[in-house]
Amino acid sequence: MKTFIKTLKKHNMFPQNEQKVLVAVSGGADSVALLYGLLELTGLELYVCHVNHNLRGAAAEDATFVQNMCNALNVPCFVYSVQVVQNGQSLEEAARNVRYSCLKKCAKQHNISTIALGHNQNDNAETLLLRLSRGTGLKGLCGIPPIRQENDFVFVRPLIETSRHDIKTFLHDKNIPYCTDYSNYDTKFSRNAVRHKIMPHLAQINTQAIANISNTAQLLTEDEQLLEFFTVQALAECRKNAANAENLLNIESLQKYPVAMQKRIIRQFLTELSPKTANVSSLQNVSQQHVAQILALLKTETGKETHLPKNVIIRREYNFLAFLTKKNKPTENFSVDIPKNEPIFIPILGHYLVASTQMAKLNFTKNFACLCTKRFNYDKIKGTLQIRTRKPGDHINIYKVGTKKLKDEFCDCKIPKECRNSVPLLAMGNEILWIIDDCTANFDQNAENAAIGGRTNAAYIPTDGCTILTVAILRRF
Repeated sequence: MKTFIKTLKKHNMFPQNEQKVLVAVSGGADSVALLYGLLELTGLELYVCHVNHNLRGAAAEDATFVQNMCNALNVPCFVYSVQVVQNGQSLEEAARNVRYSCLKKCAKQHNISTIALGHNQNDNAETLLLRLSRGTGLKGLCGIPPIRQENDFVFVRPLIETSRHDIKTFLHDKNIPYCTDYSNYDTKFSRNAVRHKIMPHLAQINTQAIANISNTAQLLTEDEQLLEFFTVQALAECRKNAANAENLLNIESLQKYPVAMQKRIIRQFLTELSPKTANVSSLQNVSQQHVAQILALLKTETGKETHLPKNVIIRREYNFLAFLTKKNKPTENFSVDIPKNEPIFIPILGHYLVASTQMAKLNFTKNFACLCTKRFNYDKIKGTLQIRTRKPGDHINIYKVGTKKLKDEFCDCKIPKECRNSVPLLAMGNEILWIIDDCTANFDQNAENAAIGGRTNAAYIPTDGCTILTVAILRRF
């Protein structure tokens, strides 16, 4: 069990000096060894959770064994008796789901965030082979993670680099009893088949097969972490060139990368959207085929779409991939009157805006950085200026084109339909003076002056002798 302590130090599983830990104990060799091993550490306040799945005749006896063991060790023990309902799942998967549900419930009730599990090196090697046989990518070949964060809980596996042989030797040398679950020998279950039929043959070929396979999973994990690092950077670039819209990817930026990275960017994007979208809970149901269908949209015309599980829709919108849900709420209309010579915070921009005919004389500008400015012929402005979202009847005068419907301008500028309701507009009645979308997309938060962009109304271009209205978007220091 020397590797037990090494694993704890290597992965920094218990960084706090005083920490409450819930230990999942079935009564089998692995979980019993885990409990006794953790008892040898100082600074840990241990609790035990046992889940009786009621799938075997001896299940009640195992629960009693764990309760008695914990009483003797003076460790609080909580036993859950459950019924496993498959609901289309395999028995193994259904039992696992209800077990983890009980563990999280118990941890929450007793204000515990760390849950220790007894998976060992053999389990890790078996998992890699099982996933390989079913088909998986690099992430699937990383095996069982030593530490996994799930919302408010951290699952740790201190025995993940300890072999099953070393665990049983530890229990034997210390004369520690444990339960034997004979269903673990039933090879109708896929994991048992790998454990009792395949692993022995591999051990005959190489006595270090289990350790080597587990070590391979660790090496692949390191490669996966490196690729994840680059994927996050690549995704940021694809989103930056998509006006930083939450649900858009820039196709031109995406296509700069090899196909393997394109797939990773898409899956990473779905992962980031998941917590923000009630309909997308995880990538569990997003297959390689789904990702291939998304990539196929890169070669189609605008308007084409594909559907994912959980009511997720991916649609090509001009040079963007738009990730949507069937229950997306429409953007609420926004409108605010713009006072003269007074800065006002505009939520839709996330910045301040000021409209002034004497910008240079305003003292308040010393506390702001100017991100973007536009100048207009103030003599032609006869009504109240507003920053708002689009309305029916909106139009804009385009240089050398003439008056044009805002909808047509959006189409010609290839602004995705899903974004049009959130584009900020400087308007006077139904006349649009400034489509601010391009400017806000190019804000450089670290620069005094970002790229000036956005379409302005040609009818309000300043002329010689006119009063100039300067409209500036400002960032407060």
